[in-house]
Parts: sequence; structure tokens; C-alpha cells
Amino acid sequence: GRYGGEEFVGVYMVDSVKDAKAIAERVRAAIEAAEIAFEGITLRITASIGVTMAKEGDSVEAVVRRADRMMYQSKRLGKNNVCSDDW
Repeated sequence: GRYGGEEFVGVYMVDSVKDAKAIAERVRAAIEAAEIAFEGITLRITASIGVTMAKEGDSVEAVVRRADRMMYQSKRLGKNNVCSDDW
């Protein structure tokens, strides 16, 4: 769901960070491939995605902070990609 101005959070039940990254990459690719017709022009957008996994004892805030750091890492690396903390 929408978390901030331009930020969204997805929560998935997965067995590994590899699975979480695969989901994030599918979402990123679908966003990149979408075309939006607006006032006679075609708009395209991209997404910078941060991935993390909840650890035992984590608060919701801690998980969101880690994912947010990874999202900003994705932006620093050139945007339109997926970064994770791969722990």
C-alpha cells in the first residue's frame, strides 16, 4: 500500500531474500514496461525498490527503515533497479 508521497510498501510471505528480490524485480519490470497515455503523449515511469526481510524481534518500523535505506541505495546506483541488504 501507499506509505508516503511516492513510496509504497509491499509485504510478502517468502522463504528467502532471493524470493523477495525476484518478486521486487517482477514489480520493477512491470512498472518500467507500463505505458500511460496522457493528453496525447505516452508517459513511462520507473521504480527504485529496496528489499529486506523481517528478523526475529524486529518492529515494523525497523523493517521499513531497512527497506527505505535499500530504496535510497537503489536510487544512488542509478534508479530503476532493486537493492537488498542480502543478509
